[in-house]
Amino acid sequence: MRSLPGTAGVALPAAFPDIRVTRDKVKAALERNKYKQIMDIRLAHIPKRLPFAKAGIIDRLRQNDWEGPNRPKTEALLELETDLAFLTGSLDPKEPRGKSSGSAKVRRLERIWDELVLTADRLKLIVAHRDGRLSHNLTLFLQSDLPGGYMAAIGASTHWEIAGVVISFNAEAQRLVHDVLGIPLEEATRPAFLEAVPSSSAIHRAYRTYHTRCARLTALADAVLGWRDALEYYVDLFSARDLAEFRTVRAIRVSSLDRAAIEELVEGLQKATSALRHLLVREYPGGLSSYPWLPSDHPLLSDLLKMELATA
Repeated sequence: MRSLPGTAGVALPAAFPDIRVTRDKVKAALERNKYKQIMDIRLAHIPKRLPFAKAGIIDRLRQNDWEGPNRPKTEALLELETDLAFLTGSLDPKEPRGKSSGSAKVRRLERIWDELVLTADRLKLIVAHRDGRLSHNLTLFLQSDLPGGYMAAIGASTHWEIAGVVISFNAEAQRLVHDVLGIPLEEATRPAFLEAVPSSSAIHRAYRTYHTRCARLTALADAVLGWRDALEYYVDLFSARDLAEFRTVRAIRVSSLDRAAIEELVEGLQKATSALRHLLVREYPGGLSSYPWLPSDHPLLSDLLKMELATA
């Protein structure tokens, strides 16, 4: 049986500003935190006692992430997140805004530029992960007799989450570069960015605004991911005969599940998706108007999304 795409979060990794912390220790901490979030936050939404021990579930998730075709993607994402952890640690938005030397200003601009590049690369991996996981969910749905609301909620929330992280990052990165250079992001280059005219305090304010606004959107996207994981993992975990079957594509009979639990999780996911959608409509109407709303490579999903959007 094929394994499902691995786990991936939305929020930026925690900062590790202490340069004495080794890269291997940071990577290990980031990986531990990922599975801790899944167990303590995402699966906590499930209104049932888990059918297997938490340690066993984590081991199976880690196996799914690090074995077979998922390993290169897992490694690439962890390397990017480790780079970001060190960078965001050196760009602590709470750092003093006193006068800085010219060389310190250049170093700060260099780190900001590098963070924008790494974040863009990380989002590409996350979007690819979401698309792959959505394809697997669609395959699972077509093989099973799950209620239509399950796939509609999975599909709509995935599409809105992707829209959220892509549109918000593009808009906020555009705002940051314009505040620093006074030109569109598309026209900016690294050498020009490092020679920016604004003062260190002005650059600091622009970065803090970028950081704060991205964090607010990220929190809502994380909430959507949390409820979607809870729904997907509930169906997967509670229909599995053992942990070896968990995270594999197979036919799932709804009779093995509690419909009330599915409905509760679908409702939570819809509310989280609605909150994200409302913020996007309010803050980024221009980005939404140009976003491709119907994934052309998923005809069935497109039909489900049309139904969801019609009732939004």
